[in-house]
Amino acid sequence: QQEAMHGNTLANYWVHNAMVNIDGQKMSKSLGNTMWAKDVVLSLGTNLTRWLVSSVHYRKELNFSDETIETARKELDKVLTPLKQSYIKAALADYVMDDDYDKESYRAFLDCLDDDMNTPNAYAVIFETVKKLNQTLRQREIDFAQLALYSNAVEKMLNVLGIVVDKPVIGEVEKELFAKWNQAKAEKDFDSADKYRNELVEKGLL
Repeated sequence: QQEAMHGNTLANYWVHNAMVNIDGQKMSKSLGNTMWAKDVVLSLGTNLTRWLVSSVHYRKELNFSDETIETARKELDKVLTPLKQSYIKAALADYVMDDDYDKESYRAFLDCLDDDMNTPNAYAVIFETVKKLNQTLRQREIDFAQLALYSNAVEKMLNVLGIVVDKPVIGEVEKELFAKWNQAKAEKDFDSADKYRNELVEKGLL
């Protein structure tokens, strides 16, 4: 019915999940603690909702609470932040990333999903790949080919989970802003550095 009405495929695979709890209590009409999926998405956003729901194996109970939501938010931020940094670093160096990716990590990720949709283990693979990405970002002279391998692999994993990665747009204006910020920091002109930094934050680049 949904597909006939909207013309979109709802899902390729269906699994019967365990109970959903709200603040440690079973969600039920009798307790009056039910929530609509659309309201959760409107409140948390699509990416965070998907990350939270998939963080627990579907056979185990999922608990919605301020604590679990905040934990999921921090986890997702730890994944998306270095990913964004990798795109920015490459753009500032005028390096064009190709489509190659860390196939070993991506294969390990898929193997986890093939193992009865073991999303917690799949998340562990994501975090391990992000660790490699962070190590590459910390290099004195970044190996951009290696950076592309890890960032592309992480992006592909997130795409499987339905998590959309918004790539920052870095044009000449943004490059000049970064250059001014770095120069101000080098010259210890902290007022100007703060000004440029705030502009970069407003653009979502920091």
